[in-house]
Amino acid sequence: MKPIIFDLDDYCNEYNILPSLEFLKTKLPNLKVNLFTIPHRTTFNLLKKTADTGWIQMIPHGFKHKTNYECSELSKRQSKGKLNKINTQFFVNGFKAPGWQISIGMMEALKERDHWLAVQWSDDRMFGDPNGPFQPAVISGLRHYALNEQQNYEVIHGHCQEVCGNGLESLWQQLTNLSKQQKFEFINDVI
Repeated sequence: MKPIIFDLDDYCNEYNILPSLEFLKTKLPNLKVNLFTIPHRTTFNLLKKTADTGWIQMIPHGFKHKTNYECSELSKRQSKGKLNKINTQFFVNGFKAPGWQISIGMMEALKERDHWLAVQWSDDRMFGDPNGPFQPAVISGLRHYALNEQQNYEVIHGHCQEVCGNGLESLWQQLTNLSKQQKFEFINDVI
């Protein structure tokens, strides 16, 4: 049985699923959760409470995530300025752009800061896609986690809220049907 990388997008005060995850942890004692968290929509208290669990890691997911394109056309300089405004105290050194939409400048800023990047694919197969055209290949030297390229792990990817057909509520039965012995991994540990 392969270990599972379980991640959810859009964690913030508006989509606070911590009570549901705490309940899930009672069913799956080895549970580890990767929460792609919206920094400027999440209070210090919620960040601290979530980080204090020890079995949840938070990764910055954009900045305000008002659209899926907030990171799609940023220069390196603009990206560095925005990254500097994130209180990194409770986050691991990773990043995921909203809607997977990212600029080369943003990737350069992440590489300079030694952050890893979460993408769908490491190559440019999604670049120019009508559903999200800003998905260039990962730049050389930038550590990354490619969701669709995992061979040693099973991946369960979703959202905190019901969107794209993979909200936590939609994934609930799949998760609660897992064995109590199921192993989970943090993305930060497999990069």
